[in-house]
This record gives sequence, structure tokens and C-alpha cells, in this order.
Amino acid sequence: MAVMDDLHKRLGELHQDSGSSAGNGGEMFIRYLGSNLTYKTDRSLSQNGYDFDLDYSAVQLGGNLIHLQGASDSLRAGVAYTRGNARIRPDAADGYSSTTFDSDTLSLYGTWLRDSGFYVDGALSFDWHRGDTDIARQKEVGKLKGNGWGASLETGYPWQLGNGVRLEPQAQLMYLQLNMDDLVDRDNTRVSWGNYDQTIGRVGAHRARYFHHHLYEGAEQDFAEGVDVNHIGLVHLSGVTDTRPVAELTDEERIMLSADDMLQSKRQVQRLEERGYTGTYAFEPFSSVMEAWSEADIAREIRTSIDYLNH
Repeated sequence: MAVMDDLHKRLGELHQDSGSSAGNGGEMFIRYLGSNLTYKTDRSLSQNGYDFDLDYSAVQLGGNLIHLQGASDSLRAGVAYTRGNARIRPDAADGYSSTTFDSDTLSLYGTWLRDSGFYVDGALSFDWHRGDTDIARQKEVGKLKGNGWGASLETGYPWQLGNGVRLEPQAQLMYLQLNMDDLVDRDNTRVSWGNYDQTIGRVGAHRARYFHHHLYEGAEQDFAEGVDVNHIGLVHLSGVTDTRPVAELTDEERIMLSADDMLQSKRQVQRLEERGYTGTYAFEPFSSVMEAWSEADIAREIRTSIDYLNH
């Protein structure tokens, strides 16, 4: 649910699309996200306190099944599949352990968007989890299995303040439930997890200044003057190889990354990390060419884009 519950994380920034045509399907998105996290606590072992490292990554593929276009609004509904992996390594007094989870998520979503920018977004997700725990003296000492579901309802409205600055009040309500199967490990220790559920409410505002790096004429000047990476929550990456004037480009021209990228996304990443950015990146192509991609094509394009950024 964590990769579906936020509309902007899933699709990036919203655009008016009154010029697009209604129909069934025809729009897809693909995202890769991941992070390496370190958790520190001041709680003692008797208080169940311990530090740990957490690594996670996920690939998400989705597409609209329905697109209804009105005079001043649009309604989209679709489905998304996510394959994720997480590994947690506690730094605990009782010795080494490492737990790895593989997760599959099937999500249904719907978004109503007005030309003014007001939106209502809903998502319903079903998750399946399986994993193993290793300890110093034995691998796969315990097999983990579970499932869950979550639902989210979010709304927001953007206020354009000028000079590329936008303020967007947002409100969201989310419910999560996780059910883990009981297990008996190799040492015949029985573990009963129980069921977990959580309701989360969020009210706030998002303020940001938006530009497309290297297509926005002031991008290099902004970097020179100092981009505050502490105010960056997520960096969306897509490539553009079309050489037409910027005013003629649309989301259809946004593809995965390559050496011919007019946006110079690799340089953007380098400049951000030179200034200390350690946050999340997400690939955000919107071209219809992805409709013909097989699973092998998707994996190849993701690997190619990651390799391009790393070399």
C-alpha cells in the first residue's frame, strides 16, 4: 500500500488534460523505487529496543482501464501490479539475524481530476508476503507468510502562486491491515504474530517549485545559486529524445533513460547528490510505446536506465 497510497508518488505531478480523448486503456506507467535506511533507538534490550538496517526496492507496472473525459474534468480508473523486496538486519544483543521478504501487490485505483487541479483519488490494494529468517548458525531458520489489504482516499487542490511556485492543501484517510501466519522455526519455537491494523489521517499542504531540468532555462542557474536538497521529497526521472521545441513536447515523449536523453537526467542526479541528496528516485515514463512491452522488456529497460545512471 505504501507505493499506491499517494497520488503524487504514483503518477508525479498532475497535468490538465482537457485535450485528451476518452476511451478504454491506452495509458500506462512504470516505476522503480528503493532505499537504504538505518534506524537508531535509545531504548534498551529489555524494552525491545534495537537498531536495524532496512533495504527495500519495488517495481510497479500499471495502466488505466477506463478514461472518461468531460468538458472540464476527467475520470480514470485502472489496475497496478507491484513486485517488491525488503531485507531487515537487526543490530541486536542476541546476535546476527537477517529477514528477507518478497511481496506481491495488486491494486485498483481511480482518480477524478478537474481542470482547476482539484482531485479525488482512491486506491484499494491486496498484498501477499513471504520470507525467510537467517541466523548466524543456520539459514532459513523460519519461514514467514502473510497477507494484507489497504484502502486510501485522498483529495487536494493546487494554488498557483506564480514564478513556478505552487501550494497544494491535501487531506487523506488510509486504513491498513496485515495478517501474519503463525510459525514454528527450526528450534521448535512457536511464534504467534496476531493481526495488525492501522488507521491514518493526514492533513497538510505541499509547497514546491517545479521545473524540468535542462528544459527549464533557469535550471543551471538555480543549481549554481543553491538547490536545498532537504526540501526535495522525491525525484521523478524520465528521458526525452525528441528534438522538437519544448512547447511541442507532451507526456507521450517521456520514455526511460538513455545516453540520448535531452533532459540530462544523469547530470541532474549527479548535481543533486553532490549537494547531499540521499532520497528516493522514481522512473516516470508515460509514452504509449510501453503498451507493447513484455515483462522481459520492462526488466531490460529498468536495468539499462539504472546502469546509465551508475556509470
